[in-house]
Amino acid sequence: MLDRRDDLVLSRCCVFARILRSDWQNPDVVLSSPLLNPTPVTDVNRVFRIISRDVLADLRLLSELFYTTQRKLIASAGTIVLNPTFGGSVDIGGADADLIVDGLLIDIKSIAKPGGRFKDIYQLAGYCLLDYRDEYKITGVGIYFARQGVLVSRPLDQFFTLVSPERFDLTSFRKQFRKLMLRIPCTDSDAIFD
Repeated sequence: MLDRRDDLVLSRCCVFARILRSDWQNPDVVLSSPLLNPTPVTDVNRVFRIISRDVLADLRLLSELFYTTQRKLIASAGTIVLNPTFGGSVDIGGADADLIVDGLLIDIKSIAKPGGRFKDIYQLAGYCLLDYRDEYKITGVGIYFARQGVLVSRPLDQFFTLVSPERFDLTSFRKQFRKLMLRIPCTDSDAIFD
C-alpha cells in the first residue's frame, strides 16, 4: 500500500485522467466539467485543488477494498495490462477495457446496486471479440464490483455459452464480429463500449 501522501497524488491523477477521458462530444459533459467552469483551468495544481476531498476519500476506500478483497489475484498475478486496446478498437472509435490479469479480462463497475445490466456482459463480449489476433490470450472474463469488493468471473468458453446459443468458436466469432463492425459507422458502435 502507498503512504497517504502518495495515495492522494495517485488518486488525484486518477480523477484527472477520468475527466480527460470524458465524452467531450457530449454537451452535458462539457458544460459540467470542473475543468471548464467557470473558466478553463490550465494549471495542473489548480486542477488538483478542484477535486473534492469526498471524491478522493471515496476513491481511497475503493482502492483499499480492492487491495483487501483481491489480495489473492494481486499476489498471483504474472502479467497485468491496464487499459488494453485491441486490434479492433480502431474499428469502433478506440474502445479500451479496464484490466487484464493473466488472461482474465476484468471490467470494473462502481455502481451502488449491481445486477441486471446486460450491457455490461455484452461489453465484455465485445472486448473479447475486438482482440482479433488473440494478442492478449484472453481465457476468462469478469466484472469487479468496486463498491462491494466482489469479482465475478467465468472462463471464456462458459461465458460465450451464456451469451450465444451457437457453439463456441472464438476465432469464428471474432471474424464475424469484425465483418459486422466494419459495416457500422463508428458513431453507432461507440455506445456499445461506454
